[in-house]
Amino acid sequence: ALTAQDIMSANPIAVDVETPIDDVKILLMEYHILRVPVVENGKLVGIISRRDIIRAMLQPEFLLF
Repeated sequence: ALTAQDIMSANPIAVDVETPIDDVKILLMEYHILRVPVVENGKLVGIISRRDIIRAMLQPEFLLF
């Protein structure tokens, strides 16, 4: 019986809530990943995906939500 620990990434790449989106885009491309955890004071507060970034770039009003 596999557990989450058996297949998880041991040292995940994460960004702080204050990380500029351009830096997030570079990480996603550099590491060939689709999403990255977002942390604040070491606590997970969300996940940002390539799709989120593309949507924000194509629909600036999306950022108002």
